[in-house]
Amino acid sequence: MPSTMKQVLENQTLRDDFVKDCVLIIAQQVESQKGFSGIAIKNAYKLLEKLTPGATRQATELLVDDFAEQIEPYLQEFSKSHLEYQPLPDFLASKASNIAESFLQVTDSKAHTFDSTTILAFYKTLRPHAKKHVEKAVPDIALLLQKYLVTPAGIEPASAT
Repeated sequence: MPSTMKQVLENQTLRDDFVKDCVLIIAQQVESQKGFSGIAIKNAYKLLEKLTPGATRQATELLVDDFAEQIEPYLQEFSKSHLEYQPLPDFLASKASNIAESFLQVTDSKAHTFDSTTILAFYKTLRPHAKKHVEKAVPDIALLLQKYLVTPAGIEPASAT
């Protein structure tokens, strides 16, 4: 089992599975939104996928390598700090604000390179509130990382077997 995200993403089968799992997390995060802003987010997401089928997967595929590069220092910190007794989701949740900022720097830098004007419009609509949504997703992202990576102690997580 890989010990870095780079190793995960270099293996095409693992990469495909990882991207598919990321898309599921995004869909779950969208679905969990409440209130008027939640309705707007859900409608925008549905419209995006209707106008550009597979848009979420395409965007994820475009961004996944940069996101992996951004999360790797946190994974190394977790590994080096010998926090085997603190679950990865708890550790990353304590860093959620910084992780969200790192991810949003990536999306901001890539937003204008999207081929689809629909994706760009969707991004511009969601960007003002994105940090809180990314922070909320960090525990799920951590569980996903745990699924694909060896823990610091070198033992594969039970969920990956």
